[in-house]
Amino acid sequence: MGVFAFAQDSLQNNFFEGLFEYKVEISGVEKALLEENQPNTQMAMRMKDNNYVVNLIGGMYPKTFMFIADSNFEYSIDVANKRAYRTSAYSTYSPMSKRPPVKPTGKKEIIMGVECEMYQHVTDSTLSQFWVSDKYRVDVSLYAKKKRAQANFLVPGLGGRIPLKMLKREKTITSVTTVTKIKPMAMRREQFTIPMDFEVKQRDLRW
Repeated sequence: MGVFAFAQDSLQNNFFEGLFEYKVEISGVEKALLEENQPNTQMAMRMKDNNYVVNLIGGMYPKTFMFIADSNFEYSIDVANKRAYRTSAYSTYSPMSKRPPVKPTGKKEIIMGVECEMYQHVTDSTLSQFWVSDKYRVDVSLYAKKKRAQANFLVPGLGGRIPLKMLKREKTITSVTTVTKIKPMAMRREQFTIPMDFEVKQRDLRW
């Protein structure tokens, strides 16, 4: 019994720290219209404890978002002008905890050699699907009082599991975000801080 309990504790404490990289693909009747604005085509996400950085790469306007747990704010980062905006480009703030939970579908798929379970949520206008594995997850208890965190692994129902694939289908457009690289690695806490010479502003109106 003691050995079994120890094994369970070890599994529960095996939380991910490191890097995820994704490709972003779009389809649908409005694809051509959307592509005129040169949307981001890749995403990178780095995480350590309850801090994360998301880089949206490619396209006309690369973007960087940083959630700093100590401040309980997500910032959009303007590296070129050494500015950090406390309200990110996500203009409408809605706590993850208030979103409807996704439900398991019973379907499975192999992604990057990892067997994943599919979860989804359906409304009249939107289908949202997430493929996750117990192998990659974060400690959601660290986010219990961090209501401004908006990372995809905090979607209710996922239990802190990091999506390896995400699909969002609306009436005229579908986006699919699929992992291309997973790199567990020790991250320095300085990578999740705003440099001292950056100006912190309240709102980002660039996009």
